[in-house]
Amino acid sequence: MKPISCPAWFAWLVSLYPAEFRETFGPEMLAVFAAKLTAARSESRKAMLAACLHELSELPGNLLTEHWLNLKKGDIPMVSTRRLVFTGLAIPLGVAIFLAIINPNYMLNLFTGFLGWLAVISFLLLILLNGVLIWRGQRQDHPSPGWVVGLTLAALLCIFLGPTLNRVSGMLPPIWTTVISIVLILVSLGCISVLATLLLKAQRTS
Repeated sequence: MKPISCPAWFAWLVSLYPAEFRETFGPEMLAVFAAKLTAARSESRKAMLAACLHELSELPGNLLTEHWLNLKKGDIPMVSTRRLVFTGLAIPLGVAIFLAIINPNYMLNLFTGFLGWLAVISFLLLILLNGVLIWRGQRQDHPSPGWVVGLTLAALLCIFLGPTLNRVSGMLPPIWTTVISIVLILVSLGCISVLATLLLKAQRTS
């Protein structure tokens, strides 16, 4: 079986790590992930998707840890705007489109209940906030990956959990449904508040 070359999107994600970490562990990370995809391909597409999701689930924590260690050493991480756009906008939108293609019924479940609609609204607002943060960081010439990675993870959680929440909402105690609804509403309101603040600041300084 012909080995799979490492996908470009994973190479971009590895490029978000601090320079010293990339030089030491980057090639090994690319080789290991390519080997995982090659092994998963022999099983099924779902196995390949599971391998990708596993890497995405571990990425935010690993990124934050490495950049925090870098900050403690006195190094300030600088990430290009193009890489942040890929991480904060292309990845969540790409994952949503990918899920809609391979399992349309799963994604359609987003729109069959109140919790699913809240998850969709939160997902879109989180992506919009990422876009504004990237744009603002570019104007100030110091884009940072921390917030972008965190918001991307939150957006992915919304798109992954939305259909499941709709399916299990009828089986959950009413108090849990209420708590989940409040959390999603607060996420949406928080995004709107931060967006309004950032846009007002940008208008005043322009």
